[in-house]
Amino acid sequence: MNRAVRHYLSTGIIALASGLLLGCLPEDDFQDIEVRTPSPKVSLPLLNTNLTLSNLINTDGNKKSLVENADKSYSLKYTKHLESPAVAKFFPPIPDQNYNKSFSLGYDAPGVYSDSVTANYQANIPLNLNDLTIYKFEAKTGNLNFGITSTYEHDVKVKLTFPNIVDQQGNPLIEVFDLVAWNTYTVSRSISLTEYIVIIKDSELSYDVAVTLYGGSGNPISATQGIEFDFGMNNVVFSYIEGSFTNIKIPVKPDTLPIPAFKSAVSGDIALQPILGMNFQNSYGTGIKADLSQVFVSSRNGQMTKLTDEKDSKFFGSDFQIAAPANRSEVAVTKQKIDKYNSNIEDAFASVPDGIFYDLGFVLTGASNDTSYIAEDSKIGMDIETEIPLEGRFEMKMADTMAVNFQNFSDSMDELKVLIKTENSFPIDTYLQIHFMDENYQMLMDDNGKPMSLFKGLEDSEDQETARFLHAAKITNTRTGETQAEKVDMPLAATISDRQVLDKAKYFLIQATVRSTDKINSIKLYSFYNIRFSMAMQMKTSL
Repeated sequence: MNRAVRHYLSTGIIALASGLLLGCLPEDDFQDIEVRTPSPKVSLPLLNTNLTLSNLINTDGNKKSLVENADKSYSLKYTKHLESPAVAKFFPPIPDQNYNKSFSLGYDAPGVYSDSVTANYQANIPLNLNDLTIYKFEAKTGNLNFGITSTYEHDVKVKLTFPNIVDQQGNPLIEVFDLVAWNTYTVSRSISLTEYIVIIKDSELSYDVAVTLYGGSGNPISATQGIEFDFGMNNVVFSYIEGSFTNIKIPVKPDTLPIPAFKSAVSGDIALQPILGMNFQNSYGTGIKADLSQVFVSSRNGQMTKLTDEKDSKFFGSDFQIAAPANRSEVAVTKQKIDKYNSNIEDAFASVPDGIFYDLGFVLTGASNDTSYIAEDSKIGMDIETEIPLEGRFEMKMADTMAVNFQNFSDSMDELKVLIKTENSFPIDTYLQIHFMDENYQMLMDDNGKPMSLFKGLEDSEDQETARFLHAAKITNTRTGETQAEKVDMPLAATISDRQVLDKAKYFLIQATVRSTDKINSIKLYSFYNIRFSMAMQMKTSL
């Protein structure tokens, strides 16, 4: 017989098909089966297993998500870390700068024979910063380009001093240019701006120029002669910047924190007490406004419930403030705990949850008179942690499939019985129905158009007690959670004799509903709860 389990049925409460094929049935488990007809009977054990909550919970490969507390009770914890993209990917770039200025001695002379004539000038370079208010930046990369052109027919020395472009030791940038008469009238130069600190005041950059005529040739000079200064600052990328930065958005992609523990639940309601923690880490040197208005709990039934504030809480809005660090070497941390006392999270988790969807927005909120700073590695980090104590009231419907193959025996098989024995120390009832499916996962239907089922007559009955095969254990100690296990000592049997089932059935569709026996008080699930579950098939064939 081909036995396989499509094995995604696992929940934090119960999983019917989990652990199939984990063990063999002891020989005496079905020794009470007797042959009562001349036809031969063959009993085939399918499974015999002992399952605890750690076996049944769906961790999606992350065993750490199921946490055993000090009192042996269980909680589910799911965490996710997100970070904003690198600053260079969204922060407005520093535009390229170009500047031109002419200087002259300002007088006419019939001839100059003096050893030197010097004139000093001070000026400012207006910067186009595309509405950015920048006070200072440290360059990671970039170039400063200079060009000096002289119209004097004399040897000229030009000394450029930038008192507000300094190296790491605070020394100003100084560049000296020699232009020799009758030889060189134009000089250009490019230097790397890397690791220089550029200090800006009122969107301008100051500089000093000293123009010296030396080795006078005797040629005349006029007020229209002089030097022309060209300046360029290009391809600047900062490693650190100070300024007043407002309304600059930090993009963060929408994402989901999955909650896979209830993956197999197809419908139902639960009453849990979830706690959502959000931990923000800010290394921007400015306050940040967070838009947290788009946080939803998604449910297995397709419902999306928006998380909102309750009472005096003002978290799930569009202007939650994240603190700024005191200095460049620090990271400011802002924490927020969301529970049933300050939000609607308990109602949002009432329909079986499968994840938390979030689409967050962050905006730099420095005021116009503030000095903010940003480094190339500044970021917004956020840790999202959902803690779900497995304590509540449960009513969920679950489903899974199990492969079967009667074809090898169908010609000679007269009937087939499915035999089940259980022992349950969970304080939860489970109700079972098994339907039959063909090779295309389509349900087999009877003559009345209803699904063909293993346990007959249950679909029209409001009382499903006859379908219960895992009886809830009785809680004997509410403080420690101890229970008295419930057993089904004699096998529950369901007979299959329909030829359509024996000839066409390829899969069992196992549907189960779990229900808390206590409809008022919460039930806590402990690590020592377990299910003893045995299953076999008995075939009756003709010789």
